[in-house]
Amino acid sequence: MNEHFGVHRRAEDGSSVLELTPREGKAPPDQVRRALTLASLGFNARRKTLANALSSAAPRSRWEAALSELGKSPLARAEELSLDDFLFLARGWSPER
Repeated sequence: MNEHFGVHRRAEDGSSVLELTPREGKAPPDQVRRALTLASLGFNARRKTLANALSSAAPRSRWEAALSELGKSPLARAEELSLDDFLFLARGWSPER
C-alpha cells in the first residue's frame, strides 16, 4: 500500500476494498470531490480502460490526452493511477449539472 491508497484483498471471489487516506491541504476540496467521482467511474467499470470508463463524463479523446500527459498508456486502467493522477485528471473537468 502506498501513502495515497491501498487495495486489500478480502474475499475468495477476488473482490477488493479501496482505502483512501485523506491528505490535508494538498488540493482544493472541490477538486478532490471531482477526482473521487472520476475514480468511482473508473473503478465501477470493470475490465474497461479508464478512457472508456470515463467517456460518459467527457469525450474519450480528452482522457486519452490527459493520460498521455501523465505518461500513462491510453489503455491504462483505474487501478494503475495514483490519487495524484486522479487529481490531475480532475483539473479543468466538472460534472454536468
